[in-house]
Amino acid sequence: MRVFWLLVRLRVLDSLRGGLSGVLFVAMPLVILGLVALVFANGQPFERRTVLVVAGGVPPDVAAVLAAYPELRVEAEPSEARAMGRLRSRAASAALLPAPAARGWVARVTPNERLLGAGLGHAFGGELSVEVTEVPRWGYVHYIFPGLLTSTALLAGLFGMGYAMVRYRQSLFLKKLATTPLSRSTFVLAQVVARALLVLAQTALLVGTSAVALDLPVTATSAALLAGFVVLGVLVFTGVGFLLACAVKTEGVMVDVINALGTALVFLSEMFFPNDTLPSSLAAVTRLLPSTMMVGAIRAVLVFGETRPSALLQPAVGLAAWAVATYAASLYAFRWDRR
Repeated sequence: MRVFWLLVRLRVLDSLRGGLSGVLFVAMPLVILGLVALVFANGQPFERRTVLVVAGGVPPDVAAVLAAYPELRVEAEPSEARAMGRLRSRAASAALLPAPAARGWVARVTPNERLLGAGLGHAFGGELSVEVTEVPRWGYVHYIFPGLLTSTALLAGLFGMGYAMVRYRQSLFLKKLATTPLSRSTFVLAQVVARALLVLAQTALLVGTSAVALDLPVTATSAALLAGFVVLGVLVFTGVGFLLACAVKTEGVMVDVINALGTALVFLSEMFFPNDTLPSSLAAVTRLLPSTMMVGAIRAVLVFGETRPSALLQPAVGLAAWAVATYAASLYAFRWDRR
């Protein structure tokens, strides 16, 4: 029994003395608690109903009517197709469209939001009619599906590049590689391309299965745009993994860092709910995260039917900038022969 408790003591001390690993072990539950508190400070994220106004902006008369109901989140939506996509994926509760042949508005609501529609009709008096729009059974699954694709690229990049580079360096594989004619840039490029091909194969399997079994709307255009954003995401996250490998020396610590980073990004990157539920200052920061850019772009393309170059250029440029910055910093700071 004495030997048993000695081994227990040694294992506990080993975990706590592990530098960054020990800090993460102690601090991560507190970090997760803080993230949960921030995200759910005002209730669950979909507690406030989202009402979309399909127009160039929210007209003053509509804003004045809806301002009396602070429990509603009011957003302008430029196109009817995108608004219907958000309605079908349960990312919105109602969409207000200008009445086609008369003065006033038409409110389209999901079957579960009939009461909201009745309330909107009462608020607008006789200037709003209500239409119930059928939505897919798997609508919310469609909403979170881009988060699944983003997390796949995220973990593949961090583990496939970050963890692998630490392991290669610790085992002296990179030092041995330096004695061969193979250039380091060729080696890194091969790692990135291999990871991208694997993630694209995973993506094709997930999208194909979801299209057949879950009625996920997929077209040739959305599939091509999706592939482009997945490749950009893999480039970014392998770059982030490479950059982490500049600072982390051992495999065990790298696993802890990746788990910590992945947990934070799941909460902060709109994978499961919109970030406007967060405090405004934190929400502004999370919009700059590459994971937020990627999930937002994929959701716009795959779920909301967005194909306009003007709407997709910003996330594409943002992801490309992240990729250039992380690889430039990594190639400058990485030490191939450090043990």
